[in-house]
Amino acid sequence: MKHAPLRGRTLLAAALVLMLGACAHAPARLDQPALRDDVPLAGLQAPARTGWPTTQWWRQYQDPQLDELMDRAMRQSPNLALAQSRVNNAGQS
Repeated sequence: MKHAPLRGRTLLAAALVLMLGACAHAPARLDQPALRDDVPLAGLQAPARTGWPTTQWWRQYQDPQLDELMDRAMRQSPNLALAQSRVNNAGQS
């Protein structure tokens, strides 16, 4: 009979937790706004979509920093043959 007060406290604590949990509510779900294709970003004039972009599409922005980053990325990225060679070498290890 020693455990009777402990059991009562445990039940009381559990009841309080359940009641407090019932007071919580989830925020209302907000609808996602529809995205529009006809609005250019940051005031840039959006070029007409004429199919696949050119090989050096980033040059149209006339940004030296972007040009330098893209040139570096092209120099340092492996081509398909080199990537395949690396995969083959890794498989042999």
